[in-house]
Parts: sequence; structure tokens; C-alpha cells
Amino acid sequence: MFEYRFLRFLYNHDLHLFEPIVYNTTVPFKSIQEELSKGLSFESSSLDFNYHFQRIKYGICDIIIPVKSIPILLISEILNPFYLFQVFSFSWWLWEMYYVFAGVLIGLSVIAVVVSLYDTISNLNRIKKQAQYTCQVKVLRGEGASRAFTEVNSAELVPGDIIQIPDQLVIPCDLILIKGSCVMNESMLTGESIPAIKTSVPSTTEVYERNKDAKYTIFGGTKVVQARKAGD
Repeated sequence: MFEYRFLRFLYNHDLHLFEPIVYNTTVPFKSIQEELSKGLSFESSSLDFNYHFQRIKYGICDIIIPVKSIPILLISEILNPFYLFQVFSFSWWLWEMYYVFAGVLIGLSVIAVVVSLYDTISNLNRIKKQAQYTCQVKVLRGEGASRAFTEVNSAELVPGDIIQIPDQLVIPCDLILIKGSCVMNESMLTGESIPAIKTSVPSTTEVYERNKDAKYTIFGGTKVVQARKAGD
């Protein structure tokens, strides 16, 4: 059971506006999937229904770092106890008619707030830029005879996709190796300089466990030193 709202709109001719179609969130997942499959058709033949359903459910395959707006950051900075004390001091010295001293105090406080705000915004933007990473990958998409590997941006990947792993690729997300083997550079993840060898998950594995099956897992952010395919 889960809550679900599909982003599709229907035009209401009586009210002359578009209204969202809201599906019943109290029915099981399977029933929702059957309901959507009856009423949806996608123009792109290279993308199946399951991809669109997963994309709506999970969003894009990327790390989005939210950056607060300047007013919110400014308010949070001003509410710092240090600056609250400065405001109190400014008010006190102003009451005592030490206008020059009060002016210098509030001026230095404003400069300190502006510099601190600039550093905070710069750091958040730098973190956001470093966290976001996309690359081109070949993913198996489509249905039936049209099912083939298509090159897409890694931000379009969804859980359940099957992709090819070439040499020197920086992995954009966590993957389970289902065929072949890989020599991975995990120094950026573990700090160890010795490459790790990843093998394909055995066919006898019934339930995947992240900690137990780490030797079959390729972690996001690591780099492929060498990829070896098995068969075709």
C-alpha cells in the first residue's frame, strides 16, 4: 500500500481549466498499475510503460541539493544569538545617545552578516555542483522486438534498468552486476588504493541483501578500471 498521484491533467470544459486526475490511493499497488495501463499510451516506442511509472514514482537519478533562498538564509543568520546580542547592544547604546559607537557597531554587524551570507551561499552552490553528476549510458529499453540498448543520460535511469558498463566509467548510481565482472577503483569511497573485483550475482541468489552481497554491488561514485563481459 502506498500513496500515489499521477501527474496527468484533464480539461474541464465547464470551468475552462485543467484539473489533475487523482487516482484512488487506498487500493493495492497492483490494482493501480492495472488501472494506469488501461488508460495510458506513450508516443515513444523506445520507452515502455514500466519506465514512465518508475520515473514518476522515484524521480530523476541524481542528487539534488536544495539551496535555501537568500531571505531564509538571512533570517536564520540574524537569529543567531551573537547577532541578537549585537542588536540589543545597538539599541542600548542608541538609548544612551552614543550614536557614533552604535553606528559603528551596527555597521560592522551588517558587514559580518553579508560576508557570512555570501560564504554560505557559495558553499551550498559548490556542494550542489559537486553532488550532481550525470553521464551517457547505454540502457536496455523497449518491449518485444523493439527492445534494444539505447544511449540516454544517466539522470533518466530508474530502478530495474539494465545498462552496459564500459571501461573508465564513473558509476552514476548503485548497481547490481548481473553478468560479467569488473575491476573497480573504490578509493573515493573507502580510501583504499587497492582495486576491488566485482563478480556477477549468482543465479541461486533469491533475495538481494546490500551488506551481504556487496561483492556483487557496484557503488555510485566509483570508477571502472576494467570491465569484462561474459559471453555476448
